[in-house]
Amino acid sequence: MRNFNLNILLLALFSCKALATPISYGFRDGYTYEVKKERYTRVYEIPLVTEPQSQHPPLKKMIFVPRLTKEFKERYEQTFGFTDIQRNVSVPNQYAEQEYQPGVWVTPEEDQRRRESFGNYMVKRLTEHHVDEYFKSNPSVRPIYELKEKISHIDLEVKKGYKVYLHYSYSGNYLNLKVDNPYDVQSRITLEMNPEQVGPSEVQEARLFLGYNLSNDVIISTDYTFNDGDLSIIGSRYLGNQIYASLTGIADLREGGNTKNNTLTGSRPDIEGEKRILVGLTWSH
Repeated sequence: MRNFNLNILLLALFSCKALATPISYGFRDGYTYEVKKERYTRVYEIPLVTEPQSQHPPLKKMIFVPRLTKEFKERYEQTFGFTDIQRNVSVPNQYAEQEYQPGVWVTPEEDQRRRESFGNYMVKRLTEHHVDEYFKSNPSVRPIYELKEKISHIDLEVKKGYKVYLHYSYSGNYLNLKVDNPYDVQSRITLEMNPEQVGPSEVQEARLFLGYNLSNDVIISTDYTFNDGDLSIIGSRYLGNQIYASLTGIADLREGGNTKNNTLTGSRPDIEGEKRILVGLTWSH
C-alpha cells in the first residue's frame, strides 16, 4: 500500500510538470519558443581585449643584441668546447678532478672559477657595449667613442678579394684577426691575454680557427691552440626540426699541454696526450 501511494505521488508530479511546460517536437536546451519576448531582448557582446603590441623590442633583445650574442657564443665555445657532446663529456664531478681539456685536469673549484671568470667577462662586455651606444648617440662625447673605435678596430685590404679585420676587446683582453677571402673559408686568429688585466699584456694563448660550409646543412671547422697544443675538428649536419648531428675529434698534440702559459691552474704535465672521437645529437628549441 505504501509503495502504491508513492507511485501515485510521483505520477502526479510528472503530470503537473508536463502540463505546465509542454515539450514540443525538436525541443533542445538553450532554445526559446517565446519569440515575442525574445524580440525585445537586447544582447551586448563584450569583445575580449588583447594585449597591445609594444612599439619597442623586448628587453632581452635590447640587452643582448645579435652582434654580442655571436661574440659570446664564439668565446664560450673557445673556453668550454665547440659542441654539446664535447661540453657534456667535461661535466664537473664534485667528488674528483675532471679532464677539462685533453691532458688538462682541474678540480671542481678551479672549473667554477673559470666559469665565474667567463661570467665577469660577459658583464664587462655588456657594460662596454651599452656605454659605447650612449657615447655614440651623444654628440658631446662621440669623439671619445670614435677614438676608441679607431684604436680597437683596423680594416685592411691586402689584396683584391682579401680583407683583414683586427679587433681588440677591452673587456676580454684578447685580439681577433679575421680574414675575408674569395673561397668563403672562415678564418680567425685569436691572441688571448690575461683577462684580469686592463690593456694589452703578454699573450698567454694563440688560437687558429678555420671553418667551411660544405652545403647549407653541413659545416666543418677546426680549432688549434698553439701553446697548449689542443686540436679540435668538428663536423656538424642539420637534420631538420632543429636537430643537429655532430662528429667531434679532439686531441692533445703536446703531452700534458704547456705548463708555462696554460691559463688553467692544476694542469698535469705528466699525463699522456689523449685523442677522442665524440658523436652527438642535439635538439634546440
